[in-house]
Amino acid sequence: MDQGDAVNEGPEREDARGLLNAALIREGFEAFYAPDKQCYLRHLATNTVATASPNPHRPFSASELKRREQLIAISMAQQRTH
Repeated sequence: MDQGDAVNEGPEREDARGLLNAALIREGFEAFYAPDKQCYLRHLATNTVATASPNPHRPFSASELKRREQLIAISMAQQRTH
């Protein structure tokens, strides 16, 4: 639904959006373009906009790495005493 991919229609992609919405409406959703020119899905009953989940596989921060090392050290020490 990238606006740059429009062929034989305007940047709002009325034809493509219409086809997509014909399928989505059965599930209670609709596609729309936001001011940032990106296509989003909105749940019609709640008006909630679907967004991507944060990546759970992001790199650890420095403080998270330090805490992880501390937890590993504690775990190793406990295993040695048991």
